[in-house]
Order: sequence, then C-alpha cells, then structure tokens
Amino acid sequence: MRLSAIIMAAGAGSRFGGSKLRANFLGAPLYERAFDALPLELLTNVIVVSGDDEILSGARARGFIPVENRESRLGVSRTIRLGVERAAALGAEAALFMAADQPLIKRATLEGLIELHVKSPERIAACACGQGPVNPAIFPGEYFGALAKLEGDRGGRAIMKDNEGSVVLFNVEDGRELLDVDTKERLHQLESMA
Repeated sequence: MRLSAIIMAAGAGSRFGGSKLRANFLGAPLYERAFDALPLELLTNVIVVSGDDEILSGARARGFIPVENRESRLGVSRTIRLGVERAAALGAEAALFMAADQPLIKRATLEGLIELHVKSPERIAACACGQGPVNPAIFPGEYFGALAKLEGDRGGRAIMKDNEGSVVLFNVEDGRELLDVDTKERLHQLESMA
C-alpha cells in the first residue's frame, strides 16, 4: 500500500495573529510537533504544503516533500489540491490528511487510523470522538479527483458528508487530541492539557 501523508500547513493564522505554526508549544514549533507524530515506517512519503519558508525548509531537512502554497487566501481547498496532485504524481494509493495545528495528536492515534484504513482500504477512514468525522483522515485514491475539485474553504469533510456510507470512524478516546490551535488563548489552553 502506497500511503502519502499530506501535512496541511498553509493557513494564514489570521485569528492567531500570524505565523501560528511557528509558535512554540512546549519547546517546539507547532509544525514540528506534527512532524514528530508521524509513524514514518507506515508511510510511503510525507508531503508538506505550506507558504512558510521555515516550514518548507524544515520539511526538506527531514526528507519530506515540500510543496509551496503562497495563496492561503484561496482557502484550504488549494492546500488539499496541491497535496493530492503531488501524492497522485508519486503513485499514492491513499492519502492521510493531517492539520499541522493539532499539537496533542498522538503517534498511536495515527497508527490506529492507518490500521483501520488497511482493513478497509476502499473506505474513507477518519478520526472521531463523540461527533462526526474530523482530521486526521485517510482518503483512498478514488477520492483524489473530488478532493482536487474542492473550492474555497471546503475541505475533506464535504467529501465525507457526500459519501457518509463510505466513511469508517476511528474512535479517539481523548478528544483533546483532535483540538486545533486557532488563537493564542487556545495554544495556552492546550499546553496546560498536555
């Protein structure tokens, strides 16, 4: 199974006040925490989509594939499209989408999600904790075309909603893992939970 990870790290961080993913979280930038959580031995490659030179350089230093997105104003759909296009060009059979601003996500959670995908490779596998599917999520290659056609701030959740019968959920016991950082207040709140 050829599984690409696509790290979505191109958001402008406007509610945070800019440069959100370079913010320090317990001694490391948020984006480094995302990189560290990846179970690399289960992945064919890692694609990092960002408009931040530091993040792109950090990705390159780890042997990841940096993909430049300087148009974050066009919404998450552009990040998804750029990531999917690169994954498809590299022969990926599926893609694990992960936001770079979920600092409490655990490697074991990503391993469990990938294990679920391996058992049902034709289905979309997504994390959940008492609600509908959220990131991280794995999309089989048959959904790459639909993902690439998304526009504006519509993301993978729209595809999951349109294909509810094809979604399988990986239950995350500690919902804090799925929380993302939108503001400085949330960053400090999540640090206190770690």
